[in-house]
Amino acid sequence: PITDLAIKNNNLIAATQGRSFWILDDLAQLRQAVTSRPTELVLYKTSDTYRITGGSGKSLKEGTNYSGGLQAFYYLTDSLSVKDTLEIAIFNSKGDSIIRYSTNNPDKAYQLKPVKGMNKFSWNLRPKPAKRFDGMVIWGGDGAGPIGIPGDYTLVLKLNDKEYRQPFKILKNPRSKATDADYARYSEFATALSNKISEAHEAIISIRDLRTQLNNYKARVPKDEDLKKEINRIDSTITKIEEALYQTKNRSVQDPLNFPIRLTDKLAYVGTIQSNGEYPPTDQAYAVRDEFHRQIDEQLKAYEAVKIVMIPALNKLIREKSIDPIIIKEE
Repeated sequence: PITDLAIKNNNLIAATQGRSFWILDDLAQLRQAVTSRPTELVLYKTSDTYRITGGSGKSLKEGTNYSGGLQAFYYLTDSLSVKDTLEIAIFNSKGDSIIRYSTNNPDKAYQLKPVKGMNKFSWNLRPKPAKRFDGMVIWGGDGAGPIGIPGDYTLVLKLNDKEYRQPFKILKNPRSKATDADYARYSEFATALSNKISEAHEAIISIRDLRTQLNNYKARVPKDEDLKKEINRIDSTITKIEEALYQTKNRSVQDPLNFPIRLTDKLAYVGTIQSNGEYPPTDQAYAVRDEFHRQIDEQLKAYEAVKIVMIPALNKLIREKSIDPIIIKEE
């Protein structure tokens, strides 16, 4: 039995006899839905959301905590056709795009799958995390960008050439003593950290593509010792760079127990720690971040030398030997 009901901050709270408290979040969305009879796409007024760190789990036997972040609702009167494109984007008060989702996004994590009728869109208040690559296993975090800081934002929903907008606010956690300057410092810190991880991971993707090309070419000219020597020298150089940036022995999330984490993993962990709580980065956090940035930049500089010095030299050597571009493999 429900022994009492209360409404607080547009949430319905139900007290039960022996089954704890239950909350129906955001009555504003329900009120808009029951008073409207949509004849075309409707983007309902978006409620403001509190900036609260942490998370919640799911259970089939218990209630599920509020997921946090932005919860937005839109209504489709008809199912979309294959020719239709639905897109949702979030913009800050300066008009900068923070993140985009769409029905034709090749990245499944940012792909929308709307249905006829009511649809719910959730956003965790973060931009896309740092660049990833196939098979990546890191221990300390995923290089997530900064949690959105308090301020004005806009959700833009676009269906083909029609655009719908709803403003909303990210509200300061009422328990927080952080100032606007504190939030700005955190956002700058986390953004720079995530960007540096992306830069390193993009280099790893490039290194792996380069290694594949080198190995394929080496297999085609097994009798040319000069070429093999130069290819092996480049391969050795880029392998040292890759292994400094990332633990290449990782194959599962348990492997870091046996193999020490490398630079991008260490840097990601700094970001994970800093995103917990409502305080600005400490002097120690800046010092550690900047030290990892410096070490990563050393490896990126070394890889840049490979690209602008070693690879052109190898290509020149190949041209001088007049090696046929197509070679029939002999058994």
